[in-house]
Amino acid sequence: VPRHAPAIEVIEAQTTLMHHLEGHALPVPREARMLGEGSARCSLYRFAEGRHAIPGDSAAALRLAAQFADILNRLHRVPTEELSARVVRPIEDRFGPIIERCRPHLEGARRRWLDAVEERLAAVSADLPPFVLVHADLKPEHVILGGDGTIEALLDFEGIQVSDPAIDLSRIIQHWGRPLGELVLEGYTRVVDAHFLERAQLYRDLDGVELLDTVVEDGAEEWREVALRE
Repeated sequence: VPRHAPAIEVIEAQTTLMHHLEGHALPVPREARMLGEGSARCSLYRFAEGRHAIPGDSAAALRLAAQFADILNRLHRVPTEELSARVVRPIEDRFGPIIERCRPHLEGARRRWLDAVEERLAAVSADLPPFVLVHADLKPEHVILGGDGTIEALLDFEGIQVSDPAIDLSRIIQHWGRPLGELVLEGYTRVVDAHFLERAQLYRDLDGVELLDTVVEDGAEEWREVALRE
């Protein structure tokens, strides 16, 4: 249910997208549709029964990695011209502006670290693979597992975009660890450049800087210490 009028457009776009991705055999909530009219609009879809994607042992982690690889292979080959998702250039549109806004708020070792990450990210981004449709917000709460460990649904497509495919791997590294991310990459069959894994790690490393940017831009001071620890 949208909390404000602009959210209606976002929810309508996500509902349309879920229909489209279902046609590409991706695990999205089924029977998605909009209800109501005017400002009284909401989205409805079939409940995805299961649990958050937190593997309990090494065998479960291996299975999860194989499923992630399969899902990314399918998601990243969805023709982007069929959708209205925005194109996001990782440095120019996302991380570059964030780094510039946050740099004045860091000192000493933290600022030197940020400068080094910025320099390295530029170096490994000289020859990016073709941009693809990325979920951009994979995390346990957005991946629902059935009782047998099968991924039943991906949730929350608000951040979906056309960008570097390493963005999705960065989220897997962030929330499930680099070893599982490396397993996913082993099963990934799309275009991968020589710096794919390193770039995914750098995107993940900048997550705390993105959080600090929220503090800077929105005045969310309660998150400052968390961002600095990241």
